[in-house]
Amino acid sequence: MNETLVNFRNTKNMSQLQFARHIGVSPSFLSKVELGTRQPSYGFMQKLKTAFDEIDIDEIFFKNK
Repeated sequence: MNETLVNFRNTKNMSQLQFARHIGVSPSFLSKVELGTRQPSYGFMQKLKTAFDEIDIDEIFFKNK
């Protein structure tokens, strides 16, 4: 499970649906990334960074891996 991504979403007080819509991905894809059953694509990471400039992609997806 990608707890760091879930924690970030929770700090924004957004549901999975709201967060997915905000960054422009399907709720299903976001759910799978959060559960760890799907790896985030480069496009997903780009959309995430565009939507939330303050996010640290390395911290979310690559630290402690």
